[in-house]
Amino acid sequence: MPPSPSLEALEGFIKRQQHLLKLEREAEEVQTRLLNSKCSPKLLEKKGLALGSLGVSGISIGLGGKTLVELCRPIAYNVDVLLPPHTFRQGDPVRIEGVGKADQGVDGTVYRVTTERIIVATEGQAELVERLRLVKLANSATYDRMDKTMVGLGKLLEVAPPHVEVLLGKKKPEFEEAYMKEWFTDLNDSQKGAITHCLSATEVAAIHGPPGTGESLSSRADIGKTHTLVELIYQLLSAEPHHKILISTPSNLALDNILARLWQLSADPPYSRLLPRSCIVRLGHPTRVQADLIPATLDYQAKHGDDGTLIQDISNEINSHLSELAKRRGERGAVKGKDRGKRWEEVKELRREYRQREGKVVSNVIDRARVVLATCHSAGARQLNDVTFDVCIIDEATQAIEAVCWVPILKSKKLVIAGDPKQLPPTIMSKADAVKASPFLHKSLETTLFDRIETMHPKIKRVLTTQYRMHKDIATFPSETLYESELISDPSVAERTLADLVGDGTSDDPDLTATVIFYDTNTCRMHDMVEEGESTSNPQEAEIVVKWAKNLVELGIEPKDIAIVTPYQAQVAEIRGKLNFPEMMIGSVDGLQGQEREAVILSLVRSNTKGEVGFLSEYRRLNVAMTRAKRQLCVVGDSSTVRKGSAYLEAWIKYLEDGPGEVRFAGDMS
Repeated sequence: MPPSPSLEALEGFIKRQQHLLKLEREAEEVQTRLLNSKCSPKLLEKKGLALGSLGVSGISIGLGGKTLVELCRPIAYNVDVLLPPHTFRQGDPVRIEGVGKADQGVDGTVYRVTTERIIVATEGQAELVERLRLVKLANSATYDRMDKTMVGLGKLLEVAPPHVEVLLGKKKPEFEEAYMKEWFTDLNDSQKGAITHCLSATEVAAIHGPPGTGESLSSRADIGKTHTLVELIYQLLSAEPHHKILISTPSNLALDNILARLWQLSADPPYSRLLPRSCIVRLGHPTRVQADLIPATLDYQAKHGDDGTLIQDISNEINSHLSELAKRRGERGAVKGKDRGKRWEEVKELRREYRQREGKVVSNVIDRARVVLATCHSAGARQLNDVTFDVCIIDEATQAIEAVCWVPILKSKKLVIAGDPKQLPPTIMSKADAVKASPFLHKSLETTLFDRIETMHPKIKRVLTTQYRMHKDIATFPSETLYESELISDPSVAERTLADLVGDGTSDDPDLTATVIFYDTNTCRMHDMVEEGESTSNPQEAEIVVKWAKNLVELGIEPKDIAIVTPYQAQVAEIRGKLNFPEMMIGSVDGLQGQEREAVILSLVRSNTKGEVGFLSEYRRLNVAMTRAKRQLCVVGDSSTVRKGSAYLEAWIKYLEDGPGEVRFAGDMS
């Protein structure tokens, strides 16, 4: 371990983080302003950044006393009540404004999205005109919370809790012997070693989980590292029954993978004795999770628990007032003139009382919980103010920028982080200015907490080494090039092929028994197309991809078991336009992280005389793409162009050409 950093160095670290966050905030704001200034309302709607011709279909009260404005497409000025394609998602900051009256509106956050409605949560009064537009805004709340967290960390630089001192390099991590009573799930030796390591850590521990290493043969196939982390959670509760655990991830999807597994197990002994369902709480609105997990949400438990009646009566009274205020002039029961002002004042007073009552109910739910799940950002929500957790577990930490990880860290006494630094890093929009890199002065926000900790404290992590996803031919290249040949295929998956899924499983069709196939488009003149300011596509290569996908379906592979992945959205659109299999996953590499399919078809797109490879130059993106396949990986691309991109790409093309797979001439498919 290097010498303990000086106070000046640590202050420089805080300032650097704040500076990088400022650059990222500005980059997002510039993009948003550019779009809004250069685009007409119609063009914004075409790009999915606005929705026009909306009306209010209802107003109600939500958790936190917020006003929930329900927007729809009235038949009065729309031919279809379904919302057109858009990019609005739960949590997005938005503005509701009058059509032709942009200065008359209200800011809020997307609360819920359906095919016909968007519900927006706003603060205070929401007096709106009849015809409205919804516009997406830059997300400043996340940056405000991260900046506030960095300020809070700065106050701890001289005197900090032990786990914070380890993370800042002021203290060596310490370990003590861990005593194991029993294992609750099936685990391999590397998984057991990682969990024992985490239990023995007194301040900080890390789990490096390469693709497919967190599962077991008996576990759900889609839970990734969840299998290992869930065992860790039960071991922690078994050792310390009164401990309170905070589980965080950078995304809702990753968080719900853990929630689903905990919720399933906690229905039966021995898990229910350690963690009954009543002691699991998920922060966030119920619409974020699947139907069977809604009872785990804070919103649901606050309203339907034993204390729910404390707020239900006042909620009904507020909703009654808001329903009448939402009525337009001429409607029966509409509130008019000065009475509207008086009614809004009544709502304001009722809302204040609602917040007071609700605060007590929420506090009771959180106090009762032993495991709380929240995204890294929402861990800073007011519901968790003044709550201290014994252990914080951050999964997918390599996909989160460091500053947002500090939000849950500062609420805990011990930290366990999990992730794979060889897969996709956080998505960053800004270009950082030059700086001499060090453990405390990051070049950019792409340097994650996981990256920094394993550099500073190499012995702090354990690597999971047995993978349960890929055929050994698919796993060989990433194992040799990125995981020091330590990624071993479990015998249960090492030899399985697509042929096992068809008929009686004895097919000898070469298209089904093949595990790695490379359709080389070199010499086929299938050139990529790059539009100014837009994405890249390769229509002729897309034809090859589509033909192979259809071939697999004709041979008996279910469309739901096939994924088509490519680095470019334009190519995604090109392929989607040529296939009609709704169950088949067709998307970007980024969208496939955390998922897997029996067969993956990878379209590389880039084919040009300049040797420009674009997104392919990021080896971690390629690693994600190739390691999603379980039984067959089919790659379509131009070997001549791709191999010029980097030494890693040259090695990969050589593996495709000379390794255990087979090379086919793309011209034979065209």
